[in-house]
Amino acid sequence: MQKNKLILTEKELIELTMKYDYNGSELKNPHFLEKGFLKKNGTYDSFIKKVESICDKWSRLKKKKGQPVMYEIINLYEKAIPILDNRTSNGKKLTEADLIMKDHIQFTLAISEINDGKAHSLNRWATLFGLASNSELEKISKTDILKEKFSKKEVEKIVETFKSTIIKRNKDVVSNSFKHLEKQNKIKKNEVPIFIHLDNSISSPSQTEYDEVDLEKDKILAANKITRNDLYQNHFNKSVIKAKSEIDYMLNSKGLKNIFIGYQVEVIEPISKEQLIDKQQFRKAYADRLIELTLLRENNPAYQVNFIEKRFYIFNTLFLLRELGFPVKNKLIERYEPAQSDVKAIRDSQKVYAIKEREHYKLQYAFSNRIKDEERLSWGFRKIYL
Repeated sequence: MQKNKLILTEKELIELTMKYDYNGSELKNPHFLEKGFLKKNGTYDSFIKKVESICDKWSRLKKKKGQPVMYEIINLYEKAIPILDNRTSNGKKLTEADLIMKDHIQFTLAISEINDGKAHSLNRWATLFGLASNSELEKISKTDILKEKFSKKEVEKIVETFKSTIIKRNKDVVSNSFKHLEKQNKIKKNEVPIFIHLDNSISSPSQTEYDEVDLEKDKILAANKITRNDLYQNHFNKSVIKAKSEIDYMLNSKGLKNIFIGYQVEVIEPISKEQLIDKQQFRKAYADRLIELTLLRENNPAYQVNFIEKRFYIFNTLFLLRELGFPVKNKLIERYEPAQSDVKAIRDSQKVYAIKEREHYKLQYAFSNRIKDEERLSWGFRKIYL
């Protein structure tokens, strides 16, 4: 152990943790990008755990106005000590459905031709393993499903919400399975930065080149006060629409259409044929787990709002999941199917909300004009507000 004492800015301390093989994700935190320091929340708590693992003592110095956040670090370790975590399996204990999906993915990687040594996005891997592809999701967008219950505009929002759910879930299934298989030393995963150019050609930049573009993307999100989760899920939010446009402009100016991290996978321990989990079992396990997670939202306040795509989220998800060809029982769908009176009640509440919003803006506009009129009547440079 080295005996030393360091005075570092928060940015320098984050960069120091990276020398101990931490990923430095705090540098891309929206609040850090906007304010220059971390907000005291879960992200900050996680960061402090990293700091505690690399030194004997630390203290956050009193912040001076106009100065960056500073830390005093005492007795820096040569190697980081393991971070203690009291949660069981990091809160991610595998369910039976998770285990089935993991085994199918391991088996498929070992015996099929899909693993050709190329790096693929998590979304592409999901499709190769047998989950819904982008083209399948697009077909749902172009059908007349749900038209008897909801309006065309409402269906559009419902389908977009569902597509976001499926894409996120597909990525989570693959990512979590890869993590567990790698932890069990059954596969080796290698991350590869990927650039998609405007002519659809593909290149693999250096990590530094990728990080520079990715950081610009994070700065745009921070300026619009949205998260990456918002970017992929809140498609109709005005700030998200604006951020997407700015990100596209930034990428296009660099000759790029998209960037992402691809994954190359090497199988270290093949699964035996006796442990075969076929695609049908895999898709059933996928549906069972997604349905379980969907039903957990039943009492979530975030879904008790006057938006069709949210209030009837469970029914919409179950119905569309069946449309994709996954096994969903009719009785379960019928249990959550909204009555037409429920749909009308949501629409009525939206109308009331819209009227209140219009009245609010009218008052703001009237007040603004009154202030301007009073300014014109004032003498000299003095402004009089009655």
